[in-house]
Amino acid sequence: MIFKKHFLADTHWYEYEIPMYDKVVTAPRMVSWFEDKNNIEAGSNTQELTKDLRNIRQRVEAEIHVKFNAVLLNLYRNGQDSVAWHSDKTDKSGINPIIASVTFGETRLFRLRHKFNKEIPQVEIPLHHGSFLLMAGTTNSFWQHQVPKTAREVLPRINLTFRQVNKPPNII
Repeated sequence: MIFKKHFLADTHWYEYEIPMYDKVVTAPRMVSWFEDKNNIEAGSNTQELTKDLRNIRQRVEAEIHVKFNAVLLNLYRNGQDSVAWHSDKTDKSGINPIIASVTFGETRLFRLRHKFNKEIPQVEIPLHHGSFLLMAGTTNSFWQHQVPKTAREVLPRINLTFRQVNKPPNII
């Protein structure tokens, strides 16, 4: 649990607003975004990958032979924090992104459902401390995922989602 305590204490977590139906609400979790130094746009609020994040990324890359240049940290503070059904945005990562997910802390359910064929049953994967999950291929095109709320009393969970994002173009 050393990484969980470290990330809880040393990460600059922030809340953000999301449009939901006809209003804007605060997302029910906290996040923090990091990228490689050479990928950060001047004047942006993006943080440079820390030594610990680079070390975890190196272990993930060695396991799956894929390079990543960014990571989104998600903090689920308790059972009321969640993320609704969605597919990841493709504007910076392409239509079929590869996302490597590492979990620290409390076990939470990760659910997948097919976007088009409602006869395919949902998949539930309990992500325990130290779990590694890889989404690749056409997962993002054909499936949605969520981390639902739970009525159980749960301790915090931190999820690192390593990604390949396009470097912003140089403006001359």
